[in-house]
Amino acid sequence: MSILNQSDYVLDNLTPSNISQYHDYATPLEKEDLSPFGYAVAAVCLFFIMVFGCFFNFVVIIVVGGTRKLRTPMNAILLNLSISDFAISFLGTPMSFASAVNRDWLFGPILCEVYAFCMTLTGKLCMLSTRVLVVEPGV
Repeated sequence: MSILNQSDYVLDNLTPSNISQYHDYATPLEKEDLSPFGYAVAAVCLFFIMVFGCFFNFVVIIVVGGTRKLRTPMNAILLNLSISDFAISFLGTPMSFASAVNRDWLFGPILCEVYAFCMTLTGKLCMLSTRVLVVEPGV
């Protein structure tokens, strides 16, 4: 029986009387920690992303936003990409960096969900801007 057939079988035959039989299918995932070296590597990488991401995206925002000759539709998309990357570098990376240094999430469960939502939304915006830059080179 394939895994898909097993899943369908479990869902089709799940009743309140036999739910304990399928308890293994519903257990939450275990938290897997990194080694101390893994946390150190993550913290160093996040630090460089934070510093260089903030600096270089800020430079692009200042140059493209402040120069009249560079105000073209394509550069507006590039500016949008730089703003969203700057937001990730400035707002999101410091929280991840602090958590990597302390080896645990420091900001509570509610801020964890807000952080995940905001970083996902900003990441999707980055991907959309990149896609527009690639697909529409003559904008």
